[in-house]
Amino acid sequence: MSAVSGKNAWAVGQYRGKTSILHWNGLRWSRVPSPNPGSGIKDLQAVSAVSPTDVWAVSDTSHFSETLILHWDGTRWSQVTSPNPGLDANELIGVSATSATDAWAVGGAGTLLPGPYLRYRTLVLRWDGTMWSQVASPNPSEGGNILFGVSAVSPADAWAVGYDDIPNETETLILHWDGTGWSRVIGPNPGSGSNKLSAVSAVSPIDPWAVGDSRDVATSAHETLIVHWNGRRWSHVKSPNPGSSFNTLTGVSAVSPTDAWAVGIYRDEAEIGHTLALHWDGSRWSQVKTPNPGSSFNELSGVSAVSPKDAWAVGSYQEAGVHALVLHWDGTRWSQADVQRVR
Repeated sequence: MSAVSGKNAWAVGQYRGKTSILHWNGLRWSRVPSPNPGSGIKDLQAVSAVSPTDVWAVSDTSHFSETLILHWDGTRWSQVTSPNPGLDANELIGVSATSATDAWAVGGAGTLLPGPYLRYRTLVLRWDGTMWSQVASPNPSEGGNILFGVSAVSPADAWAVGYDDIPNETETLILHWDGTGWSRVIGPNPGSGSNKLSAVSAVSPIDPWAVGDSRDVATSAHETLIVHWNGRRWSHVKSPNPGSSFNTLTGVSAVSPTDAWAVGIYRDEAEIGHTLALHWDGSRWSQVKTPNPGSSFNELSGVSAVSPKDAWAVGSYQEAGVHALVLHWDGTRWSQADVQRVR
C-alpha cells in the first residue's frame, strides 16, 4: 500500500495467481492492467509511489526464480529489467523510492542446499534513474539472511529490515545506508525463540519505526514487535497483544513523531484471524478498532498514512472465498472501502 495524496493511492497483490494492482483516484478504487511475465503464481509484495507519474512495485516470478519490478509512468505499468544474482531463487519483498533517480528494492537471493533447504542472502537493488543494479549488503549469519522492508529518507539515508538465522533461533536484521555503503546496526531481540522485522518506515533520520513479531520458546506465543531508532540506537517499544497466542505486525507507516500506524493480524482462542491496527500518539501504542468482514479469517498486510485524517490499510479476508480488504481511516474510525466491484 502506498498513498501519494488523498486522491492518489496504490495497492498491490495478486488475483488468481496474477499480478493485481488497484488505484484510488479520490472517488473510487479501480483495477489497472499490469504485466504478468513468465509462468507460475505472481504476487506483488510491495509498492512505493513518488508522484502520480512515478510508482514502483516489486515481487518475484516463476516460483521465486527471478525478480519482478514494475513501473508506472502515469499511463501504464511496464516491466523493468532487474538483476537475479541467486542461483535458485531471487525474491523482492520491499521497495522505497525518494525520487525519479533514487529507489531501493530488497529481498533475498537463494541457493538450494541438501534437505532441500533454500539458504537466502540479503538482496539489495538500487535504481539510479537509468537501471537497477545490485548493491553489496551484509550477511551476518551463515544460516541465512533475508530482508522484508526498506524505507529511504534521502539518497544518503535508508533503512532495511528482516531477520537472520542463528543456531536454534532467528534474530532481527537491521541494515543502514549512509550514502556510501550498507552496514548492520544491532537491534533488540526480546523473544527467546525468534525475532523478525517485516516492515520499516522512516519519517526523518532520527525517527524510523520497524515492526514484526517475536516468539517465546517456553510458550510458543507470538507477540507484536515494535522497535524505534532515536538517532543513536534501536530500542524495543511496548505494544498491545490482543491475541491469545498469535500476534504479528506486517506493515508500518509514520506521518510524524506523534502519528504512526502499524498493522497485522492476531488470532483468538478459536484460531480465528482478526485485523490488527495499532496507533502511536507520541507516547504509546494502542489498539484501534478495525472491521473484520470475514467469519474465519481477516488480516492486514500493509498501511500508508498521508495525514492524521487520511490513511489506508490493505489485506484480505475469507468469506466464501478469499477477498481483497481495503480499510480507510478518516481521523475518527476505520471503515471498509468498497472494492467488491473492482475486477
